[in-house]
Amino acid sequence: MNDFEEIYHTYFRAVYLYVKSLAYNEQIAEEITSETFIKAMQSIDTFNGTCDIPVWLCQIAKNSYFSYLRKNNKMILVDELPEKIDTLNIERSMQEKETSMKIHQLIHALNEPYKEVFSLRIFSELSFKQIGALFQKSENWACVTYHRARKKSKRNGELKMKTNCSIIQDLLPLYKEEIVSPETKTLVEEHLQTCRSCQNELDEMTISEAIPMDINSYGLKKVKATLMKNKLTTVLFATMLAFICSIVIINVLTKPRPIPYSDTIVSITEQENGEILVHFSENVSGFQIDQSLVENKKGAIYSVTAWRTLGSQLLNKQATKTIVLNPNDEPVTSVYYVSENQINDVLLFGEKMIDNGGIVTLPRFFLTYYFLITATLSAILFLFILVTRKTKKIQTVIRYLFFAPLSYVLSTLCIKGVHFASLFAMRDLLLILLISVPIYVTCVLSFDYYRYFKQNRLSSSKQVI
Repeated sequence: MNDFEEIYHTYFRAVYLYVKSLAYNEQIAEEITSETFIKAMQSIDTFNGTCDIPVWLCQIAKNSYFSYLRKNNKMILVDELPEKIDTLNIERSMQEKETSMKIHQLIHALNEPYKEVFSLRIFSELSFKQIGALFQKSENWACVTYHRARKKSKRNGELKMKTNCSIIQDLLPLYKEEIVSPETKTLVEEHLQTCRSCQNELDEMTISEAIPMDINSYGLKKVKATLMKNKLTTVLFATMLAFICSIVIINVLTKPRPIPYSDTIVSITEQENGEILVHFSENVSGFQIDQSLVENKKGAIYSVTAWRTLGSQLLNKQATKTIVLNPNDEPVTSVYYVSENQINDVLLFGEKMIDNGGIVTLPRFFLTYYFLITATLSAILFLFILVTRKTKKIQTVIRYLFFAPLSYVLSTLCIKGVHFASLFAMRDLLLILLISVPIYVTCVLSFDYYRYFKQNRLSSSKQVI
């Protein structure tokens, strides 16, 4: 930021004077200059150094000014300007303000590129080398064009005006560059001998002091605000991506992988006091025990599930675990072992509940229904986006709504892949909802950046070079 502030302070005067020479309006010049530095700040990484920084800034300012004219329907075609302006006997037919306007009209009436070269040299105080680079021409071309502009401005009329401070001060830039007629030069010099104020004005032009810049000026505040917004957006985008990656990695490392039944994995023993103990081997990372009451009987059926995780496999084996099913001497009717990888649940202890068959614990499928619902809603909103593409405001609102179900769809794919059935559906649902928030924010930021990039590219394609 400090480097860009230095660029802002160093070249603000040149850019401001250049835009003012095009717009003849201080307020417009200030707005365009601020916009120029904002655009320069946003595209500073693309600056390859093939031209000087002030030339690059003036190119941006010129394109921004022409974009402003198009946007406000104020484009002035050079071909529509008069070739010559009759300025004879101005002192007898014009008042001071009208005469001052004629001076600007003499410059404004020049054809391109004479007018712009003249303005760059006089008002923006660029060197011939910088002017040539701005037009992608040589330094000699800029010098020749400038002197031709001088001759054209002389031929357009000779100024004979009353000697007063306002008129003399309008002539001082031309006098300083020695592009006035001998009669006008004599007139200015005679006035300078008797007017200390105009002499001081000329001295300030000669010294070419930089315009003092307030660090809290409107333009710099606007540049700082835009830069801060871009930084915060970048930080937020990077944070969301990091959060998404973290959740995905945690899910991969901690995702339960059910273990098929084996007596080396889980076993049950009954103590003399009636306690039922479940023993898990060191290969088990975690387990789950569900209890359900038996109708018309005293007692309960217990379902035991054991699993391992990738994280535990990468680490050392776990210690063996022993769990008491009925610490309060509850009656135990049956104990079954449940796994996704087996046809029927395995009876570990107690009586068989079905004489001619087995019990099967099915995985939960509601994640599949949620996925289908959100995918369908995403498709419907996408069709609305296509239908309303001519109504930008409505389309933008629908896009933000579209990202909500789309985020859930993407979150489900990140957590579950394409297999949505699960014995641990609640765990998976919580992870899906957790990761869907940063995915939604990432989608919104990506869309906003794409829209901003597209608008800038479209604006650049329309700019007048």
